[in-house]
Amino acid sequence: VVQPRLIVLSAGEYPAGERITERLRGRLLRRRIPVWVTSEVGTVTLSFGKDRLRARSMNGDTLEIVPDH
Repeated sequence: VVQPRLIVLSAGEYPAGERITERLRGRLLRRRIPVWVTSEVGTVTLSFGKDRLRARSMNGDTLEIVPDH
């Protein structure tokens, strides 16, 4: 079973047919999982440590993820 703690969606203006729809965004948000869209938050940097993952966006959002053991 996959249980994501963060979803990063790479989004650009072109091609228009591959843009993220409000329907998709709504479906993901209903699952109560943070969704970062690169066209909104900028570049997302992932840093992997021994016991954690840190995600940081260009707009200053940060999320620390510690795995369940």
